[in-house]
Amino acid sequence: MKKFYICFCLTFIILFTAVSVYAADFQNGNLTLSIPDELVDQLIIDVPENDGYGELFSVTEKKSVEIAEKQGLGWEGVGWLFSLERVSEEKLREMLCYDMFGSRVFAKDQNGDYYLYNGPTDVRMIRDDYTDPKNFEDWGALNEWAHTVPDSFIAGNDGLTPEKHGNTELDIMLARALYMGTKFTVSTTQFGPLEGYNFYGFDTYLKKLSENVKFEYRRDTEVPDGEYVVLNFPDDGYRFDFFLMDGHENIIRQVWSDGSFELLYEAVYDDSETKASGIMLNFYQAIAQFKGLYDPNENNILGTFADNVAGRCSIEITAAEEPGQYHIEIFWGSSAFQTAHWEMTGKRMQNNSGMLLYTDAKHTIITFTSENESSEEVVYENGKGSFTLQSGNELVWNDANDHAADDLLFVKVK
Repeated sequence: MKKFYICFCLTFIILFTAVSVYAADFQNGNLTLSIPDELVDQLIIDVPENDGYGELFSVTEKKSVEIAEKQGLGWEGVGWLFSLERVSEEKLREMLCYDMFGSRVFAKDQNGDYYLYNGPTDVRMIRDDYTDPKNFEDWGALNEWAHTVPDSFIAGNDGLTPEKHGNTELDIMLARALYMGTKFTVSTTQFGPLEGYNFYGFDTYLKKLSENVKFEYRRDTEVPDGEYVVLNFPDDGYRFDFFLMDGHENIIRQVWSDGSFELLYEAVYDDSETKASGIMLNFYQAIAQFKGLYDPNENNILGTFADNVAGRCSIEITAAEEPGQYHIEIFWGSSAFQTAHWEMTGKRMQNNSGMLLYTDAKHTIITFTSENESSEEVVYENGKGSFTLQSGNELVWNDANDHAADDLLFVKVK
């Protein structure tokens, strides 16, 4: 029995030692800030009253405050290490659009509110003797602990999940585009600059680009070769180039409007699959497709199609010089001496990349009078209709004038 009692006591002591690393708990509402035993006496912990939003906890080094008082220094924020703050989503969006001056987002709760870790942008330590290395060691140890607080705060409070948003100039401009309606264009050499701010669904691409990522400065990285997608804010003087080169798809170049300065970022995402330039290229192509400039099925719609019944009618589609337009010729042999011919310009229909509309069809009948001679009879001009690509290699021709191909399906032959 005595052995059991001794073992139980030892177990209790071990367990108590294990959990007493954070023995001092400070409460603000239902939130807890835990302070290590060995640091409690070195700190001043303020717990402000609030309506649920604003500063929750503020932590200051006690020694700096005491020495400052002794020296008669009246600096505000002497010895301040950090504070924790809760803000609404609306407030956070406003903050992300500007320099946050030492504040960073680190968590989100189940109600959709966000938590900020605020730290000084200068050194707040006060000492009588700045030559004593021990003073800097003490201050450094407190700051080292302070940097671990966001993770321990999340772990110690139910319902909090990690959240991060950067505050580089790229982060700020993306936030302004998302939440302030700042105008921007997206461009490549394919179609030139296209307005992105008034494209329905632009926020899907910019959120994917800017969430769960850290844009890190890269001073030792060479500028990649080749093509890039440009995100330009002409009214604000900011331009960002997203490189497409294999292996460098997360390298981004910021260029000042006057070309006087450049710097490079690397987009570091939580997953290894996301590529910043891939997001921007998809965004650009979506805008171009909406405007009728880009067709993801273009390689399929180009070529020669033949009817699936007798193979006597062929449709040949080639790209025209004007983006989004196609030259179309149709030959339909009725006999060895006579062929029906149509020629028209197909224009890609907005929001339907698989459909080409035409309004300029010229329909003629070509009759061969000899091996080298023929005559041509115009049946009509300015004919209307459409072509629709389906299943990747099948074409439907809707002839609005004569309904010549209503019962036919055209299959790609080359």
